[in-house]
Amino acid sequence: MSRPQKYIRILSYVVLFISGAVMIGWFLEVDSLTRIIPTFVSMKFLTAFSFFLSGLLLLHTERLIRKPYSYSQVVVPGLTLTLLLIMMTLLISALLGFKSGFENLFVSDPGDLLTVVPGLPSIGTIAGFIITGILGLVSLNKFSYHSPLYRLGGTVLAAIAGIALLGYVLGIPALFYSIENISTAMAIHTAALFLVVGLGYILLARVVKVYST
Repeated sequence: MSRPQKYIRILSYVVLFISGAVMIGWFLEVDSLTRIIPTFVSMKFLTAFSFFLSGLLLLHTERLIRKPYSYSQVVVPGLTLTLLLIMMTLLISALLGFKSGFENLFVSDPGDLLTVVPGLPSIGTIAGFIITGILGLVSLNKFSYHSPLYRLGGTVLAAIAGIALLGYVLGIPALFYSIENISTAMAIHTAALFLVVGLGYILLARVVKVYST
């Protein structure tokens, strides 16, 4: 196993572990698991659930590239479609100003600071997961393995994360996607996980080169 492959697996497990911990925090009402600092915005349950899907998607995409006829060829489409269905529905509901029903489907979100709609992730978060879902679609076509889309998508995800983290450092809410009456703020650990996922896809582009030659 090459070094990039090992790193991809490690990054995937990091995403799975942290998102799983946040979901447990919501179920058990452990506030310290849903937010890093009491005064910071929480990671929404749907965000944590979508990161769990994204971690599995990254893990199985790497496997699909190595073994095109493994069970991952069934898992990757399922994860991709689920992620896109949830996020496209949330995007439409956010733009049109109605509740989709997904926001409090699994847990009841009482609302939070810098939150426009309880349970609804930020616009930046939704955009990041839609990009992740598009990368999942890319994985379904073996010819796309020669494409730089993994690197491009990973870079965009890292940029979304970098802007949000810079916003926290500088104390500028607009940079972490907090827009009054429009977008909920992105949690700081949400930004960190997008950075991890983005790095995973950048590394995946290197793995593609090995298996496409």
